[in-house]
Amino acid sequence: GNIQGDPRFAAFAPFMHVLLFIRFVDLLWGPQHETLVSNGKTALDALANLAAVAAWVAAFTAVRETGLAPVPASVAAMALASAVGQGTRNLTLQRAGLARVYGHPFGPVLPAAGTAAAVAASYLYL
Repeated sequence: GNIQGDPRFAAFAPFMHVLLFIRFVDLLWGPQHETLVSNGKTALDALANLAAVAAWVAAFTAVRETGLAPVPASVAAMALASAVGQGTRNLTLQRAGLARVYGHPFGPVLPAAGTAAAVAASYLYL
């Protein structure tokens, strides 16, 4: 069939746009995971992953309470969970005295602003 003419693909495009933006925001945190793993802090990295999963469940539940539909609520929860996981890694690196590398001069402010934009897009765009 003709993929371009299939309305299912066109309807899903906004969700993909926001999900790709969330992935871009993840990159703004820098190599937090890699720095932890290469310094033997794999258990702390795993804890950050668990914090992200718990944050997703909590965020999805809270966002659904606002009346947002399940799929956009899931996308908003994904953005918030990503920020919690990466923020946890960032704090872990700080406490361990390891370098926190972002690749830009704005530190955690830029990815936090990106997360806020992704959550807003979930409400306004999706």
